[in-house]
Amino acid sequence: MARWKWVGLTMLAGTAPALAALPPHYQRQHELEAILAHVVEEFGIDHPIDSIVMKGTDFYDVISGPCRMEVVIVDVPPAAGAEPMVGPRQFAVESGPMVCD
Repeated sequence: MARWKWVGLTMLAGTAPALAALPPHYQRQHELEAILAHVVEEFGIDHPIDSIVMKGTDFYDVISGPCRMEVVIVDVPPAAGAEPMVGPRQFAVESGPMVCD
């Protein structure tokens, strides 16, 4: 009987959800979606976004006609006392002011 309990617990442990890092192209998509969600209200209806240009690792320019905004992806540190875990990158989006020529 104890053996069957062990087998059952082992099978249940194997069904726990696994978190893994996203492949690079999906990670980039996740970052671009977060950037759009972060800046769309600031640009508003008067300044539709034309492009997002990657200037370097985690540095982007969001462009709308003669206007641009610098955006940075920053890592979110794990909660105090929490052990680091494998999974998708946890990040936040920070933006500077919109500058128009």
